[in-house]
Amino acid sequence: MKSLFRTKTKNKIMGLYFWGGVGRGKTYLVDCFFDCLPFENKQRIHFHRF
Repeated sequence: MKSLFRTKTKNKIMGLYFWGGVGRGKTYLVDCFFDCLPFENKQRIHFHRF
């Protein structure tokens, strides 16, 4: 019975990649998400550095 309730180990997500046309809100979405992360040890990298 214990095997029915055993939690499975999930792979940790190490990154995120957004792709889409210009002016679709990708950067805004990532900025909002990044600002809401509840920890200090975080890094945001933009693929195209302007």
